[in-house]
Amino acid sequence: MTNDFTFQNTTKVHFGRNAMNKLSSEVVQYGHSILLVYGGTFLKKCGLYDKIVNELKKEDITIYDYDLVKPNPRHTDINIGGRMCRDHGIEAVLGIGGGSAIDSAKAIAALALADTDNCWDMVMAALERIREE
Repeated sequence: MTNDFTFQNTTKVHFGRNAMNKLSSEVVQYGHSILLVYGGTFLKKCGLYDKIVNELKKEDITIYDYDLVKPNPRHTDINIGGRMCRDHGIEAVLGIGGGSAIDSAKAIAALALADTDNCWDMVMAALERIREE
């Protein structure tokens, strides 16, 4: 039997040829400094990185690069991203790419606000709460 719960996911997705033009106005709502989370070299080779950076600069957003994403991200890499956010006062995290980049960005954002420097502590705390139920 499942416990009662409420889940709300308010996701906004922009589609279309000019969707990139809305990036800076969306991001600036969360702050003027972001961690750009991506992996590999494809983002830069295909020109998407430059388009993203140019769009974010329209709102004078300071960009910190986190290009450590690998398939099946390691917790030690997530810890580096969380530390970067705290050390630089980063206000938002933007994941660009596939599942590993998006998952890394979510974990980094959570860790940046946590009372620990190790994302594994968050996992273990969640498991402990589940065991207590």
